[in-house]
Amino acid sequence: GAGSVMDFTDAGFPSTNAGNAVLAARRVLSGLAANSPDVIVVEMGDGVFGSYGVQEILDDPQVSAAISVLVYCANDPAGVYGGVRQLQERHGLSVGIVSGPVTDNQVGRRYVEQELGLPAVNARLSAEQLGQLAIELLAGSQEGDSHAIN
Repeated sequence: GAGSVMDFTDAGFPSTNAGNAVLAARRVLSGLAANSPDVIVVEMGDGVFGSYGVQEILDDPQVSAAISVLVYCANDPAGVYGGVRQLQERHGLSVGIVSGPVTDNQVGRRYVEQELGLPAVNARLSAEQLGQLAIELLAGSQEGDSHAIN
């Protein structure tokens, strides 16, 4: 049910890299915010270790300050451990929910919940549960707050 959708091409870039990712992200977020949505969902497919500029986007103080709920998707327990640690140590960000293939089985979900202390919800099998948890975290973490990206 997205009202508006934008990506880096809407920001004037054919692709992103470390040099243009922050500007692209700011343009996209500002464009989406202009419509005063209830929420903006951002997907960064490259992940926290890739080469398309996600690290630089997350290092940007305005962008990182605008993150209210972070859903981290990983393939396996090692990936979720490394990603959660990278987000905390490098970017100062806390993961609110873990999803992705690591949640496809009980072993992965148990690791996330017991070892990392995070909720693990499979987006394909429990989309409604994932959405509801995200809404609850959003309501609890940012009541009355608004963020601006320039």
